[in-house]
Amino acid sequence: MITVYFSAQRAMAQAALKKELKQVFPERDEMNYVEIELSSTPSQEIAFECENLALGYDKKVVVGLNAYFLEKKSKVKPPKEEEEKYLLDYLKNPNPDVDLYLLVYADEIDQKGKYFPLLKEANARIVSVAAFTEQEWARYIPSYFKKRGIIIDGDAVYEFIARLRGDYALFLSEVEKLSSFAAESKHISKADIETMVVAPLEENAFLLSNALTRGNKKESLRIYENLKISSTDEIYLLNLLANQFRILNEIRYLKEEENRSAEEIASALRVTPGRVRACFSNLRNMNEKTCPLALEGIYEAEKNILSGKMAGRLAFSLFVVNFKLRP
Repeated sequence: MITVYFSAQRAMAQAALKKELKQVFPERDEMNYVEIELSSTPSQEIAFECENLALGYDKKVVVGLNAYFLEKKSKVKPPKEEEEKYLLDYLKNPNPDVDLYLLVYADEIDQKGKYFPLLKEANARIVSVAAFTEQEWARYIPSYFKKRGIIIDGDAVYEFIARLRGDYALFLSEVEKLSSFAAESKHISKADIETMVVAPLEENAFLLSNALTRGNKKESLRIYENLKISSTDEIYLLNLLANQFRILNEIRYLKEEENRSAEEIASALRVTPGRVRACFSNLRNMNEKTCPLALEGIYEAEKNILSGKMAGRLAFSLFVVNFKLRP
């Protein structure tokens, strides 16, 4: 059988493969299991491995990692015709004793290329490995830690989700760090997540806008000062902050003018329901002029920096100090 797993997240495609092999082929060794990195190895090697079974074995699994030739647009140099001929010929007559897995690190498969029709004729399984939703992450994370004997608090789960931004590879690396941190206590709190897991810059922009809309200017300046430690550019941060206020204004309109739920707004704006609900409570402190005037303040701060009238630190600090919830 031939199976194609595809996902823009490499780690998720590999996790799907690992899960399947654990179920269908738990007993494997170097004689009946082969992995080939196709971005650095000619595809003819896949065909060669699929056509040859070691003596004494009646089954074999061959895995082609990074099957870039199945992507619509690949950064890998296309293979030479004489190289890909072997794999194309193999797909026309696959070995029934070999299970071939091809992992594609993209969000869709090239259905117009020369490989896809052959895969279809061979009755290959084409499996899209979808990214987790927020609800799936919320179930998966506690379960994952529980298997390691660690309890993670509910608010810590959602803080972790916000900082992961759907990145499964980042999740795997951060889990190792958090598990080591909680090796003795067997417990992870929200404060632990905030300390151990670095928030992406976009997330810090959200936290900064969230602090401003709660009227907490001191917290806003604290977040900014922490970002300056990593040499964050004020112009870039102001642009991210402007985007947060635009989204906040859209959330306000959809909630107050169209009476939409958090889930409906999240779907429309492509953000998480948790983020929308966090904004709901802050909307009580605002009116319809808050966001437009905040954007004007951001524009003034950017103009002052770019014209050389003010240093970045001064312009940003003045924007925070002069910010008003109800102009």
